[in-house]
Amino acid sequence: MSHSPSSVAVIAAISAVCVMPLTACAERGADTTPAPQFSALPSSSAATDAPEPPPSDTQAAPSQQGANVAAFAGMGTAALDDEHHMPDQLGGLTPTGVRVGAHDGFTRVVIDLEGEGEPGWFTAYTDEPRQQASGYPVEVKGNTFLNLGIEGTPWPSTPELEEKYMKPGTTPGTGVVSEVVYTTSFEAQTQLIIGLQKKTPYSVTFLEDPKRLVLDFQD
Repeated sequence: MSHSPSSVAVIAAISAVCVMPLTACAERGADTTPAPQFSALPSSSAATDAPEPPPSDTQAAPSQQGANVAAFAGMGTAALDDEHHMPDQLGGLTPTGVRVGAHDGFTRVVIDLEGEGEPGWFTAYTDEPRQQASGYPVEVKGNTFLNLGIEGTPWPSTPELEEKYMKPGTTPGTGVVSEVVYTTSFEAQTQLIIGLQKKTPYSVTFLEDPKRLVLDFQD
């Protein structure tokens, strides 16, 4: 089918009119105008809901532990509660001596041990210290007293061990500890009474190389 030159011109004009809106639509779809920038300042509600920053090295975090517990400079966690520790298998240990030392913020009592294995122990505060087995009162300086029993300390079976075994008696105190009295060893249990100036949180830790039982008292 042939078209006259005039009809061809009319068709071309109509086509140009139809193409222009499509081109404009395509250009609008590819709009590259940058998105609006919002202020970096938080709103008042966002500032309120924001979490507190972690404490700095110079700002101590509040204690998350119970009212009976106090953080201190000694080993472990200090508390006023009685302690009881019993390993799966008790050792055969010889208590050879007691040492007391004052440190910054706490007083340390060390019971030196020799032998094999691990000791058990129990502790309890008391106002009336008494000797194990007999129940006789024990004279100890102090305003309150911690009874310490160390399990796994059988009476020595050789003269050499007997010579090393700690002799009953008193060790002078320092810091918050008034004195320490070793009373007896009975049925593989060694008893010491620790006299204190006040009832204070403490911790008990067993250390090896060399073996020793360490009690740290908060000043």
